[in-house]
Amino acid sequence: MNKEIKKYIKYVKKIIPFYSKDKKEFLKLLTQKIIEFSNEHDSCSYQDIVDEFGSPNEVAGSYIESLENDDIIKQLNKKYIFKIYKGTDRSYNQTDVLPVVFSDEFDNLLSSSYSYEKAEYRNTALIGGEGEGINKRTTTIGDTAGMKRYETYIDGSSVSSNGKIITEEEYYKMLQNYGKEQLSTVAFTEKFEGNVDPAGNYVLNKDYFLGDIVQVINAYGIRATPRIIEIIESEDENGASTVPTFSTWEV
Repeated sequence: MNKEIKKYIKYVKKIIPFYSKDKKEFLKLLTQKIIEFSNEHDSCSYQDIVDEFGSPNEVAGSYIESLENDDIIKQLNKKYIFKIYKGTDRSYNQTDVLPVVFSDEFDNLLSSSYSYEKAEYRNTALIGGEGEGINKRTTTIGDTAGMKRYETYIDGSSVSSNGKIITEEEYYKMLQNYGKEQLSTVAFTEKFEGNVDPAGNYVLNKDYFLGDIVQVINAYGIRATPRIIEIIESEDENGASTVPTFSTWEV
């Protein structure tokens, strides 16, 4: 499936304001029909697809019109409930519960590693959209100034206005959203891992849990209060080990 077909289906999917099994089947059938059409026409362009099947707005509108009013209302009124576990702050920054401290002093932090990478980090971007030369449509995201400003250029030519079916305002909003997605891939990465003693003074799922904030003091005496975002428990001929992955190293 070429990128023009993917782009067309993406727009149709985005315009239909709900998810359902019927929508999934409709998109699957539409994709098959477009692929069959493209196989019969060499160098099938986005405009060829629009000419044959209609604009994404028209196709999505036809699908919605084919549904019963009750079905549409039912889909739009669907509610999704997410349960979020906040975790407990067990650092030195609180007094409600006993702190959980991993450090060389307490002999319960067997090893630790810390990495911080920002070579590719960018927080401001110029996004180039449709057009060429002085007619190229551009927009910017990010307003950081001074020494903390890291700039880049993002090629947003794949963001289409569908032959100007999409309004100017909508197009620039789509261009900015695309830029934000791309900018998120060049954020700095910061990671701290520690191998704690499972037979130490703290017991997993009794004294501390996944999602809790704990106190960590590394071999250099740097104090931090990271959240435990992952725990790997393993056992081999050398014994048991518990390896928690901590969130951003917050000194």
